[in-house]
This record gives sequence, C-alpha cells and structure tokens, in this order.
Amino acid sequence: MDYVSPFERQLGVLFGRTVRKRRLQLHLTQQDVALAARMDRSHYQAMEAGRSDRKTNRPANPTLNTLVRLAIVFQCTIDDLLAPIVRLMNDYPEEVHEWFDSLEFKS
Repeated sequence: MDYVSPFERQLGVLFGRTVRKRRLQLHLTQQDVALAARMDRSHYQAMEAGRSDRKTNRPANPTLNTLVRLAIVFQCTIDDLLAPIVRLMNDYPEEVHEWFDSLEFKS
C-alpha cells in the first residue's frame, strides 16, 4: 500500500466529520443519505469514518461527482462541505506546503 501522510488522513477525517455533522443536523440516517445520493451505504459509512473504503483504509477523497450529490442531499454548497478543510489549510499553511512538497509526481 502507498504511504499516506498524517495530513492526508486528517483531511479525510475532517471531511467525514463534516458530512456526519450535516447528516445529523438534517436528522437523516446513513442509509437515507446513501439512497438519496445514489451511493452504496457502506461507501458512505466509510466516508463518514474518514476513509475511502474499508478494505484499503485509504483516507476519504471524494470525487467531484460525489461532492455534488452530497451537496444536493444536504441542501448546501460544495463550499460548505469543504469549508473546514479550507480553514485547516488557512490555519496551517506551512504544513500544507510541506505535505504538498512531499508528494511524488506520478505520470
């Protein structure tokens, strides 16, 4: 398995907390969200846990398509779903740049 930095894991967990908080605010179950967003329930559950799936344990990294569907279900914007991550990036710019610089280019 490829190395995953602690920062990438933190991003996944932060996204998971964000969608969980929004789901609870709307009094929805994970099954409600998964059905409305047309995704597998186990995939949504893993996303709330900050993972892309249970097998690989990779951090959550939703596609743009997934973000659009979740924003529709949660009656919010994609900006709302990513706002905590943007705040993290603004609060810790040096760590963000260190993480980015550590990424390997894959062609």
